[in-house]
Amino acid sequence: VKIRRGSERERALFDFFELVVPSTEESEETPSSDLAAPQYSLFAHQRSAAAKVKQFLQKEPRRVLLHMPTGSGKTRTAMHIIPDRLRSQEPTLVVWLAYSEELCEQAAAEFQRAWRYLGDRDLSIYRFWGNHELDRVRDGLVVAGLSKLYSRAKRSIQFINKLGSRSSLVIIDEAHQAIAETYKLVLDSLVLPYEHTALL
Repeated sequence: VKIRRGSERERALFDFFELVVPSTEESEETPSSDLAAPQYSLFAHQRSAAAKVKQFLQKEPRRVLLHMPTGSGKTRTAMHIIPDRLRSQEPTLVVWLAYSEELCEQAAAEFQRAWRYLGDRDLSIYRFWGNHELDRVRDGLVVAGLSKLYSRAKRSIQFINKLGSRSSLVIIDEAHQAIAETYKLVLDSLVLPYEHTALL
């Protein structure tokens, strides 16, 4: 028997079984196309830069300098490169080096924001500047102050070698700082012995 929704016969049927007639809510029709908006997006120039950086990091010598004008989004662009590395080489470490505590904190906060949208698992953000210390590091982002890392490397080359052996990408913020002899030692120790470690 066919019983039309909302008809008298439908009401009689439900009355017979002592049930309440369900309300006929109008179903919203879904559109043929819809806009999916990203929550941590890049501008076209940033997407282009990130794509080029990723290409260079895949081939020898796995070194690239990302140069963009002040305020054009270098950090945000880099924050799209880091999750790619962390997702494709699990477990791995990415080491972010900066010369000031302010830049270190900025990097840690920005990564936390980026990973919320681009990540695929829980991982750690390790802080190593000021009063922060590194203990066991395995999978995630290490944000380190250059002077603190240099000081630790002078005391224990084993410490920095262990960090380097677990890292697949090293990023130095404000790269012109890397030419200082002290910071060159840190970079050389983290990158040179490991042929698959990339440097941005």
